[in-house]
Parts: sequence; C-alpha cells; structure tokens
Amino acid sequence: MNFTNSVCPPSRFGFNCNQTCSKHCKNSSSNGYICEKYSGTCIEPCATGQFGQFCNKSCGKCALADNTLTSCNPSDGNCINCLNGYYGKQCFQKCSESCLKGKCKGNGVCSQGCKPEWKGTFCEVKQPAKQTGLSSGSVTGISIGCVVTVILIVVLAYFIYRRRSNKDNAFSMKNIQY
Repeated sequence: MNFTNSVCPPSRFGFNCNQTCSKHCKNSSSNGYICEKYSGTCIEPCATGQFGQFCNKSCGKCALADNTLTSCNPSDGNCINCLNGYYGKQCFQKCSESCLKGKCKGNGVCSQGCKPEWKGTFCEVKQPAKQTGLSSGSVTGISIGCVVTVILIVVLAYFIYRRRSNKDNAFSMKNIQY
C-alpha cells in the first residue's frame, strides 16, 4: 500500500492505516473521518471535557456562570470560570479548605472570607483559640497584688500594736509614784 495514495477508513490513520484515532475526537463529519489521516490530529473540536491536538487531555473543573460543569477551550484547556472550590487557568487547583463556603477567586484568594479561627489572603494562617479564662499575665498580677496587700496589712497591724503598746506604757509610767 502506498502511503501517499492510501485512504484510511474512518477512525484510522498513519502508514498502512495501522493507528487508531483518539476516542475523544468528535465524530460529527458526514464522511465519518474524525482525525487527519497522516498525523492523527482530530479534525473537529474535542468531545466535551477534553482538549489538545489529539483530544487526549482532560479539562479541569470548568464551569458556567451558574456553577454547572462545562468544557474548556479545546486548544489550550483554559476555563472561563471554575466550579466552586477550584481555581487557576485550567481549574485544577483546589481552594483552601479554610475558605468560607470553599469559594475562591481565580488566583486562589478566598472570595467570601475565612472560616472561624483562620486568617490570611488564602486563609492559610490558623489563629490561636480564644482563651476563656485568665491569662498567665493576669494571674501573675493578681498574685502580686494579693501578696502586697497582705504585707501592707501586717505592717499596719504592727504599727497599730506598737502605738497602743507605747500608750499603755506611758500611762502606766504616770501612775508610778516615787
């Protein structure tokens, strides 16, 4: 069989028609040929969900505006919109699980903010849990305050005792007769 004069049957290509066209080439031509007879390149745009010269690459999570799955650009695989939870040119990257409602913009930035206890542009920083009790600084301050108060009370009691003791001594000295 002469390659240049041969006509391959539908779905076949190459020298002696020994290769099969990609199963993802769309078959919409009336003559049944779905790929170019020499290279195997798909003649029609790819079937839904596929892209590339041979329609052998899978589209990402492309979506329409209403968040329903749709096909990507058949030549480069890029998407116009991504399904909720995905981002990137081809919608293969997942949004952070810390994004509120799992939604992010085309660059991965969380579009509706972060879930509780998370912060950052991509909700990638976990915030420490809020403390419900006293902090260690508060406990230290209260302890020091209590100790100082006890010391002041003891010193004050000592001075009061000494003062009364001195008055009693002075009174008893007046009553002594010589």
